[in-house]
Amino acid sequence: MKGSGFRFIIGGLAALGLGAFGAYVSGVGPGILAYLDAASGVMMLGLPLVMLATAWSPREMARAFRSASGSEASEAELEDAALFFKTAGRYVLAAALFSILIGVVAMLMFLEDPSRLGPNLAVALLSALYGAFLALAVCLPFESSARRRLIALRNGRA
Repeated sequence: MKGSGFRFIIGGLAALGLGAFGAYVSGVGPGILAYLDAASGVMMLGLPLVMLATAWSPREMARAFRSASGSEASEAELEDAALFFKTAGRYVLAAALFSILIGVVAMLMFLEDPSRLGPNLAVALLSALYGAFLALAVCLPFESSARRRLIALRNGRA
């Protein structure tokens, strides 16, 4: 399992690159920076991190990443890592739903002002996009790795 941390970095970059390529060929072209939104980003990174911090310290969060991606971890550390990433995935999806609702409510509040509909719809949709990306490129791969390593450890193949 050596070098698996490197695999996570390459996988995350590949996912980001494929997503950017998909956006580019779908007609966005050079306007790909339109996919960057500070409000959505703050909500999609901030909300899950704050909620995770209610149960895990920063040191425990770092240990979960090391346990899932490294080569040396105990059974208890792998179980905790799997739980951490499963929980993180749930928080990310809940934060996405929360952020989507904020964007939709803001749209409905300003229906009479068409200039405010687009930016608020963007917050809603980009929050969904960021949430899906975080779940797909971070939470699911790390959880899967922790679970696979835990199974291998229990079966004596670690």
